[in-house]
Amino acid sequence: METTINALKARQNACLESPTGTGKTLSLLVSTLSYIQSLKNNFKLDNGRMDELLQSGVQFDPRGGLMKTRLFPQVIYASRTHSQLKQVIKELNKTIYKATTSVAILAGRDQFCLNEKVKKQPNSNLKSQVCRQLIHSKKCHYHNQLQNKDPASIMNAYKTEGNGDVMDIEDLLKAGQKHQHCPFFLNRDLQQNADLILLPYNYVLDPKIREIYNINLTGNIIIFDEAHNLGKIAEESVSMTLTSKDVGLCIKETQECLEAVIQEEESTRDAFEKSDLMFHQMEQINRKDEKKEQKKAKKEDIAQFLEFLIQLEDNIDEFGSKEAGKGENVPDLPGKLFSGQEFVNLLYKSGFTPQNAQAIGVLIDRMGTFHIQQNSDSGIGSSEIVRKTDKLSDFSSFLSRVFSIGSESANDEIYDLFQLYFTEPEANCYRLDFWCFSPQIGMKYLQNKRPQSILLASGTLSPINNFIGSMGVSFPFVLENDHAAKSNQILVRSIQKTQKNVDLYGTFQNRGSDSYINGIGDIIVELVESVPQGMLVFFPSYSQMKTFLDKWKKPSNGLQALWERLESNKKLCVEPTNRNDVNLIFREFDLAVRTGNGAVMFAVCRGKMSEGIDFADCHCRAVAVVGIPFPPIRDPRVILKKRFLGLRLSKGKQEMSPEEWYRVEAIRAVNQALGRVIRHKDDFGVVILADARYGTMATNVYPAWIRPAFKAELNAHKMFAEVKRFFSERNLAVKKSMSNTLSGALKRPHLLIEDVSEKKKKNEESMKKIVDMYSSSQPPPTVGSQNEPSSAEPVIIRTDAATNSTFFSHLPGKTLSQNLPKRRIIKLSGSKSTFGSKPL
Repeated sequence: METTINALKARQNACLESPTGTGKTLSLLVSTLSYIQSLKNNFKLDNGRMDELLQSGVQFDPRGGLMKTRLFPQVIYASRTHSQLKQVIKELNKTIYKATTSVAILAGRDQFCLNEKVKKQPNSNLKSQVCRQLIHSKKCHYHNQLQNKDPASIMNAYKTEGNGDVMDIEDLLKAGQKHQHCPFFLNRDLQQNADLILLPYNYVLDPKIREIYNINLTGNIIIFDEAHNLGKIAEESVSMTLTSKDVGLCIKETQECLEAVIQEEESTRDAFEKSDLMFHQMEQINRKDEKKEQKKAKKEDIAQFLEFLIQLEDNIDEFGSKEAGKGENVPDLPGKLFSGQEFVNLLYKSGFTPQNAQAIGVLIDRMGTFHIQQNSDSGIGSSEIVRKTDKLSDFSSFLSRVFSIGSESANDEIYDLFQLYFTEPEANCYRLDFWCFSPQIGMKYLQNKRPQSILLASGTLSPINNFIGSMGVSFPFVLENDHAAKSNQILVRSIQKTQKNVDLYGTFQNRGSDSYINGIGDIIVELVESVPQGMLVFFPSYSQMKTFLDKWKKPSNGLQALWERLESNKKLCVEPTNRNDVNLIFREFDLAVRTGNGAVMFAVCRGKMSEGIDFADCHCRAVAVVGIPFPPIRDPRVILKKRFLGLRLSKGKQEMSPEEWYRVEAIRAVNQALGRVIRHKDDFGVVILADARYGTMATNVYPAWIRPAFKAELNAHKMFAEVKRFFSERNLAVKKSMSNTLSGALKRPHLLIEDVSEKKKKNEESMKKIVDMYSSSQPPPTVGSQNEPSSAEPVIIRTDAATNSTFFSHLPGKTLSQNLPKRRIIKLSGSKSTFGSKPL
């Protein structure tokens, strides 16, 4: 708390490493909210000050007297998922600040919408479009109920009805249903004046989402909790992929929409001609619908957009046939490599620029609205609307992200942090991967918005200097916290040889050998025989885990299979690759730990079990890590990231070396897995690093709380003697899983699971036990969770309409080119479009 408050007072950034169980989230909340409360207490709004504020331009909300201009910073609290934010609210409700802090939760319609017409739509884009249509026509009862009402008063009424706690998403849905209020727009209304805004990472980092939700960063305090993945997420938020097939499908969808718009216009004109309405009556109807017409997709704009798409497709084809040979060959990769500027140049050359990207996004949205209106008129199903707009919606998001990075030209230096990887995965189909290789883009953008402070917090930021260096912004305040648990509550050993003196080097060349796999098996068997209750075994990847487990299930040299030896001691569970099976697997694990001889969970570093689940007390008395989870060495993105760092270093830029980055990525995944073992100040357990290479690493790569307990051990027998003594001193034997230490664990809530599970029956007996056990108590909470169509035939469209496009009135007008590719001919006789001229 002291470091956080000092950083806030100095208006500087802070990087905070504090392990689970030290009250990290609670400390962040209390320190930031107490700081804001102190600012409020020092501010006296007397009548003279009120006049002064009004004269300076401060505005007040007439609905409730709230200030439209904020005088104090907001806390923008970001975590990886909504489930983690639920825990933040739980921590906030433990404090006195729950009564004085106004909170807004930003989430999508997927989480917040109550309207059945919106909820039944198959994707987020359609949900947004249907929602806006209902609001525009005032047909959403939940939204109508919010009109002319003060959102803060509504929220206070909710809290008064409850127990005074801050409400999470589930609570808001229940209250919204009860009072017929829309939770989505209620929280959007609360956003401007909230003291605390809770939202997932990507709402801050993704340029398009940030724009949609109008997230103001200037002068505010930004917190990234669980920030160990921040660098990767920042890179991915501005990386994207485009294929020539995607563009072809966009062309097809745009052609279909253009045909439909023209057909509707002609039908309307025919209806007027056949009607008996007088001329002045028609004029009145036209004036009445004039505003509505301004928001419709105009055929001239659609045609110009279509021309851009066709030009983009042709430019990609030309690039593939003529320019691809000029790209750089990279060893072990099939494609060609170009600078990031080449990708942006393709877009500029086709007519797409930062100046028209937003307007094109609006046009695509209007095209979607047009299809929805047709749906309501003709009864077309949602699946048909998706087919007509799916790729265009993706393209709108793609275009917005490309040009929201912060550049104003194709030659901007910002594109030096990108690479274009160009491949031809199948004949005449090109794939363009526009990859960002530095989190500095996202972080520098945030810093340039001049927030008061950026606070990064996690239990596993080590090696912390490497982490800070990769961010590209300064962090004057740095904290590496020790654990609340004492050093004698954890035993950490790396092991170099097995009991049979087999070297433990899980290198790429060695990890498939029988001697190595069986050697690891011997280690795990003795560990299972030495550790009571529950334990976790982490592998570098799903494929390696499968290789090991398959091998262990086979008898060797007439001896009992290793798997059978493991099963004779504990229940064996395996982390599923299917997210929906996580809950079921955990319940099997939980049941065995709480009622039997214990259980082993075989899991994967960076997987579902390595974070987001609270394996406290009896659930995790040991963590074993097999090998070192380096990123996949043959992954194109990994190869290109290492190459990128090497080139940056050669140019004198401050970057990690490729080898250092590769090592840090692995050790950070290890540290995250190790965090499962000690979850609070009274917890205890052991950590076994089953690879000789751990013993040669500098101890500063591990979190501060691990270092005092770490020791490299050569002799496996000595190491297992230490493990047995560790648990014996705590009067905890392997066959006493229901010992007195378990009674405390049983009082703890069940593990938090991130994914919504769809139960899958594996066998009737185990399921019956699970159902019997959980029938009388609340189950562990769960938390949120091709053949390409051919191109359309040539379309010849003619109309005598002489309407001009005013959609992009800031761009010079030009008659649509008639020199389009022969397979697609679009003729709008006598009409002009100011959407934008044909690219030069």
